[in-house]
Amino acid sequence: TRDDQALNELEDWYPFICQNTLFRRASEDAYAALQNPVEAVFFIYRGMEWLLRAGNIGWKELAEDIGISFNDIKKFKQSANSDLGQRHGIVSGLKLRATVEEYGSLFADFLYGICKVRKRVDSSYKVISEQRAGQIALNSMPIVPYP
Repeated sequence: TRDDQALNELEDWYPFICQNTLFRRASEDAYAALQNPVEAVFFIYRGMEWLLRAGNIGWKELAEDIGISFNDIKKFKQSANSDLGQRHGIVSGLKLRATVEEYGSLFADFLYGICKVRKRVDSSYKVISEQRAGQIALNSMPIVPYP
């Protein structure tokens, strides 16, 4: 089904990302995370790196924008860089993938983070609620994320 409310809420994004390469790259990574659930951690991590540059902020500020603790984002960074083997090769050659339990919340938090960082650079932007970001994420996710 079509989510007309989401379309209205997000309609000003296209001109914004056309003018802002770093936000466009973060948005492309969000889309790639939706298309590739098992690789979502990689795309979300890389998208967060684009947000840091776009907002000229650090990881602590990004954690605050998303609504998580700095310790939580440090754990996420650590797992993305080592335990999951997402960004770098690991000796065993095996990579752990995003699980269905974490996939939705990772994507929803990232979507909300994109909106919050946009507010930092575009004062006229009205940020959607965390709950609305979660609903948009849920509606955007593939029906069968692990075919």
